[in-house]
This record gives sequence, C-alpha cells and structure tokens, in this order.
Amino acid sequence: MAVSVRAALKRWREDTTAQDDTPRKSRKLNHEQRAACVHEPQLTKGLPRLSVDVSPSRSPVTHAQLGQLLWFASLGKSCGAKQPSWCRFHHQKQLSGVHVSVLRGVGQHHFYSHYLRFKTLRRTFSTRFSLPPPPPDFLSAVLSADTDRAAQSSCRSAWENPAGRTADAAAEAVPVDSEPSSVADLVNSPIVRAYGTEKRGLSGYVLSAADMSKHGFPLKGAPGCERFVSTCCTDSVTDSSPLFGLDCEMCQTKFGKELTRVSLVDAEGRCLMDELVKPYSRIYSYCTRFSGITKAMLQPVTTRLPDVQAQLRNLLPPDAVLVGHSLEHDLQALQMIHQHVIDTSLLFPREFGQKIKLKTLADAVLHRTIQSEERIGHHPTEDAVAALELAQYFINHGPKQVAEVMLEYWRRQISSPPLNNPSELTNGPDSGLPTQPSLPAALRAAGLAAVHIVGVGGGGAEPWAKEGQRTTCGSDREVLSTSCRRVPSSFFSLVQFSSLAESPEPLHGQMRARLTAMCTVFAGPFLRGVALKSVRKWLRTCGPIRSMRLLRGTDRPHVEVQYSTLEGARLALSSLDGQERDGLCVRVQRPVTELTLEAEALLQELEAEPAQQRALYVSGFSRHHSEQDLRLAFLPFGPVEAVELPRMSSGKSRRYAFIRFQLDQSVSSALLSPLQLLGPVVRKCRALTPAHVRSWSPRSPPAPDGSCQTADYSWTAPPPDRDVRDAIRKLDRRVGKLYETLPSGTLCLVLLPGQTSASGDSPGLCMVGIKDRPAKNPEPLV
Repeated sequence: MAVSVRAALKRWREDTTAQDDTPRKSRKLNHEQRAACVHEPQLTKGLPRLSVDVSPSRSPVTHAQLGQLLWFASLGKSCGAKQPSWCRFHHQKQLSGVHVSVLRGVGQHHFYSHYLRFKTLRRTFSTRFSLPPPPPDFLSAVLSADTDRAAQSSCRSAWENPAGRTADAAAEAVPVDSEPSSVADLVNSPIVRAYGTEKRGLSGYVLSAADMSKHGFPLKGAPGCERFVSTCCTDSVTDSSPLFGLDCEMCQTKFGKELTRVSLVDAEGRCLMDELVKPYSRIYSYCTRFSGITKAMLQPVTTRLPDVQAQLRNLLPPDAVLVGHSLEHDLQALQMIHQHVIDTSLLFPREFGQKIKLKTLADAVLHRTIQSEERIGHHPTEDAVAALELAQYFINHGPKQVAEVMLEYWRRQISSPPLNNPSELTNGPDSGLPTQPSLPAALRAAGLAAVHIVGVGGGGAEPWAKEGQRTTCGSDREVLSTSCRRVPSSFFSLVQFSSLAESPEPLHGQMRARLTAMCTVFAGPFLRGVALKSVRKWLRTCGPIRSMRLLRGTDRPHVEVQYSTLEGARLALSSLDGQERDGLCVRVQRPVTELTLEAEALLQELEAEPAQQRALYVSGFSRHHSEQDLRLAFLPFGPVEAVELPRMSSGKSRRYAFIRFQLDQSVSSALLSPLQLLGPVVRKCRALTPAHVRSWSPRSPPAPDGSCQTADYSWTAPPPDRDVRDAIRKLDRRVGKLYETLPSGTLCLVLLPGQTSASGDSPGLCMVGIKDRPAKNPEPLV
C-alpha cells in the first residue's frame, strides 16, 4: 500500500489534535489508515473482540441473525446498524476488515466425519455454531433482506424522519387490523403454531405443571425446592382470576444469584410492592449494569428474604396468576413456589424456540421504550408492568393478531437500511419506492472497498453482480490466486469455493454412516435364551440406546447396539469390555470397516478441543436426580459453570448429562473420584460431542416401541469416497492460505452452508474468529 505506517499514524494524530472538541469515542481511523497500522497493533487501543454463546441450550443461529452480524461488523452504529442480539461485538471500529469464505456443498456432517482432514479450520477456529439447512439462495438469505412493498414503504418513511419517530408514529406503522402480505408467513408463525388462531381465556395461557418443570420453575416436591415457601394459591384458576406482574433483580454471591430487589404490580399497573432486599451471604458482584443496585443502596437495608416472602403471601389472593418475563429465575431467587404463572418469554415464541427480549416485545407490541440505555440498570416495576400489559394484550387480542403484529415488526426491522444517505437506495421499477437495501450498496455508500469472488457455478447474492463487484473464476485454484491478490486490499470480501458443490447424492448417506459407525458397538457372546431386557439395562448404564439388534449368525448370540451419543459408545468400550455375565466374558468392540479405522484418532482430536477441556459426560444416574443434584455432586471438584441435562418430550431426563466446569483440572479430579451421591452405577468420561451439535443423525430410526430387533449378522456400510477426502484436504489448505493473507484485526467467517436434498437436510456450520497475527505472503499455490 502506498501510504506508510509512520505517515498514516502521523496524519491521524494531526487530525485528532486539530479536533480537540470532538468526543474521544468519535475519533477513529479510516479504512486506509487501519490497513496501514495493522502491523503495529499496540498503537491502537481496544482490540476487536466477539463473544458468542455456543452452549447447547441455544438454538442454531438463523441466516438472518448471521446477516445482522455482518451488517454490524461492516458498518457499525455510526451507519445505523444494530448490535446483534445473539452475540456481543466489542470495539467494532477497530476492525481492519471483514472476510467471509463460503464452502459450497459442505455441511456440518462433512466437517465432523472428515474432521482429521480439516486441519487448518479446526485449529484456527475454536468458535463454531450450527446453522439451519440452507434455503435455495443461501447468500441472499444471509447478506440481504427480502422485503415487500409495505416494508419498503416503512423503510422510506424511516429515512424521511430518521430521528423523530415517536411511539405514536411507531403505532401507526403497525397495521394491527390489516392482513399480512403472506398467508404462509402467518401460518408458519411460531405463535400460531403454538396457540392456533382462536382466542382463549386467561386460563388457556397458564403454564401446565409439565411445562413449568421443563423450563425450570420451582415445584412442590421437586429436588432442590424442599425449603421453598409456597404461596397461598388454590389448585385451579378461571378466566376471571386476577393478574399480577412480578420482576426481581439479583446479585452474585457464592451460592449463585440472590435476590436484591422485588416489585409486584396489580392488573391496573399499580405498584403494590417495591422492596430492596439484603442477602445473608457476602455479595461478590452487584450486577449494577443490569440490576441498577449498588453497595450504597443496600447499605441501610434491613429487609431480608423471609420478610418479602411473607409480604407476597399476604398480597397474593388464592387464585392469583403471576406474570413475568423468564419468571422461573425470579421465583428461584425468591425461593417461592406458585402454581399458576404466565411467562411472556414463552408466550411470544420465536423460531427454533428462541426467546425474545422484554425490551423488544415492549417496542413491538406496546410501542414503548423500556430499559433505556441512558439509565443504569433495569427498573423492576417498569419491567413488571411491561410483562403484565404484554400478557393482557395477548389475552385480549388473541394469537392471530399478535402474530401479525410481530411479523410486521420483524419486516420493519429487516427493511430498515443501515445507511445515512437515502439517495443510495434505487427506486423500484413500478412502485416508485426504494428497493430492498443491499450490503454492497451500503458498503459503497460508506466508502468501503468490497469484492466477491466465486468459483465455477457460484451464484446467489445478486446485489454483488449489480454493483459490479463480482469476479467469476474457472476453478478453486484460480479463486485462491485471485483472492490472495484482491482480498487483502478490500475491507469486505466474500469468497466462494465450489469444488464440492456438485457432490453426488449418496454422499449424505456416507457422512451419516460414518458418524453412526462411531456410535455403534457389538457386544457378546451371551447365553442362548438370555433376557434381552437385562442386557439392555446393563448396556444402558453408559448412555441412552437408540436401537439394539440381536444377532444370531454366530454360535452364541451377540447384540449390535447403537448409542445416541459418542460418549455412550466410548464408555461401553472402555468400561464394559471384558466384564463377566452368566459365566461368559463379554467382549465389547467397534465394527471394523473403512469408516471406523480412524474413529479413535478422530475421537481423541474431539476430546482435545479447547471447548471440551472443561466438559464431563456422566450417565447411569436415576431419573429422579435433578440439575441441582448433579451440581451438588460435582461441586467438590471445582466451580460448576453449567449442567446440561437433556430431557425427553415427556419432561423426564434422559439419564445422561454434560457437566461444564470453570477449571480444566476439575474434570481430571472428577474422573478419578467416585460419585456416591448419584448411585453405584454412574459412569463418566470426557465429553466428545461439540456443544453446538444437536444430533449425530443416526442412519436408522429406533424401534417404534423401543424394543429390540432380531436379525442375521449383516452389518454393512457404504465405503468412503476417496475423491471427496482429497477434495476436502485441498479445500482446507486453500482456505488456510487465504486466511494467512488477511491483515490482523480481520473478522473472518467460514460458512459451511449444508445441503437440502432428497436423502435428508444437512445442517450448516459457521466458524468465526478475529485474526490476531500479521498477514503473511502467500505460499506457492497448490
């Protein structure tokens, strides 16, 4: 680049010195200066950082949410882009660029079944999360918003009055009584799928006991709730029962989150109770950013938890229905049990079971701004009133109208273009309204260089072609050579590799078969006439069994067992092999095929993942053990960060769990120590399944009744495709070489879109990271 590092820094210092009255936060380097300074990161403060929730409890990140990240990372708040709700971006202004590599035809199954061949990707990107199966135009779903005329109209009005939108104007922008533009959108709305289209009375939205148990509400007789105080509620409620809004604020102590403030409002929004509460234990963090509580506020307080419990018992009538947002946390902090609740975080569901923030719901439905950023912390009375009015709106208007309001709100959010110049939006051919905003146009308007390089057959993201920023290459080799020349000098780059885009249809079966083979073991011999129920019970101590077949093609019976988890199969191999049953030494072994020859090496690499170093798999405990019991059992080995206890649709636990510690050495200590609190048959090993992987997609469904099947010995699996293995190895090397040419401070995303085919949908995978080392000169291309 023509400008030198020293000259760029000198010019930047002169510019900032001449603008002493400019706020410090507004002073930032432009793209040319950022690129010149990337070799001296110590001279710029606040390195860019991305925090992503990859816990198993979170749903896959949608394509629209991925687009939110790219918009914000590229343009930032100064151009109107919003911080993504599913992750947290820090110091976005210090990014030197944004790079996206798309591996067409590759999905999550490819990555984990050929895990050993993705050497560069798995070592470079430790942050990964799942994506849903791809739509027909994957890139358009990620990079641009598909808006209709109504959304474009609201988009234009937002530009005409960008700063003066009041609550009344927002209310007018939501046509409550109008029909949505697409009936399919309304039918597929998660609200309509959950509640239908007909209105219900108040009692129709009260959570059942099964739902309360599923979502962690305290219940009578539940483990860990023995000392909780029950309100004086009756066994049933009616449509005329009174509603009460409840919200609490908590602090952090050695016992976890404890109550510091509680607010209760009646159906008219009148505050009945607003009390500060001082915990008995020492406070480690007041969580002031969220709670608004400070040490000075609690200094003179003498109210304790039993005092507010008594007040609530006196204020709530027998048929009261409590309303709140994520109310289970409030009741846990209060250490109280109430049978009749309406939770607005569950009342307004979103795709994939995601919860919508109370602040967002208040803006969308009530046209009200709460939890203002200008004020430190949340006000519990304000939040309690907002949750109460949301529930009342839902009950009075019904799910159909609520779904319409939410659909229109999301359209309006997507269609709001993050630009500061409305002239950059081109007019539509007929309507005279601005067309949908596109990221290439936004980047051009902001003066940021962008490039799109595609391989053979690469398509999608048509706005890039319209902006003249697309370059088509004849092969992935040419894509790499072109990218190494053009990508480092562009702020935003999108590169598509296409060598696996036209992979054969049977490839999906091979991917699934490889992962299934690692979950499968053979056990035997057993005595003739052995009770299969007892064999199943013995094998199930290692983990849940998806299917089990009795094989009679040998002198003595054997069984083929397919576990639902990788850990279950590995525990069976390590702990059950060689045990004696009915006088016979039972061998447990993995099927030996081309698909399983590398299984142990692959599992060792999965176990060595940084994210897995603090995770432990445990199975064989009773269904009656709760998450609290597991936490108490493992607490002696070190601080427990999370307990993940999968449950069936009936609400019962699956008798296996993942324990995630805060310290690496805690896992080693737990593996060497017995667990007397959980029973004598508990087995444990290091976790193998990545947190974002929901299922390894076994190749065969379980028996309908859960019983065993009988078959002759005939286990076969499709052989691996060697051409695919070589192609994946080359693809991994090419992405790695391109990554090395990126300047330091570049946000890099590698997208494996997945596939949609007749043999089954394959989920996608996103790997993300911010490069923290200088660029290298590209090596000779292969």
